[in-house]
Amino acid sequence: MLCLAVLGSVTAMLVCSCGSSGSQQIRLSAPNPAMVADGTAELLRLMNEARSKNRRAILTTDPRLMLAARDHAESMAKHNYFAHRGRDGSHFQIRMQRRGYPQSHSAENLAMAGDAATVFDMWWQSKGHKTNMMNKKYTRVGIARAGNYWTANYAAPDGT
Repeated sequence: MLCLAVLGSVTAMLVCSCGSSGSQQIRLSAPNPAMVADGTAELLRLMNEARSKNRRAILTTDPRLMLAARDHAESMAKHNYFAHRGRDGSHFQIRMQRRGYPQSHSAENLAMAGDAATVFDMWWQSKGHKTNMMNKKYTRVGIARAGNYWTANYAAPDGT
């Protein structure tokens, strides 16, 4: 696994994301120690703080979305690319379905940065990324980091 914490500042890049729409019961999880160590828990905290201030439901991590986000972040880091399409041509919704998340309203944000605060600020300043973070339909999230590659997969609850 390539979940590495990188210290210092780095040049940041980002790509605007897309959204779209589609039930089983799944146990939702809270941030775990790995999320704290790699900064993804901090990114979740920042997103939920903004959502709360704007009267949006908080985002809850979903293990299937976490795996889909991790797969993509690690692939980008390992193969040195930065794109919403996977190396196999997959779209984020396909990656989410591969990890067991049913088709639903969903979106993906990507960033390349050294820390959670920078990622959040970049996304907050980008209309498309901010729309994804603040979308009322999305209450589930998977966040992953591999080196300086960050992926956040947002989704409505199963099948909605």
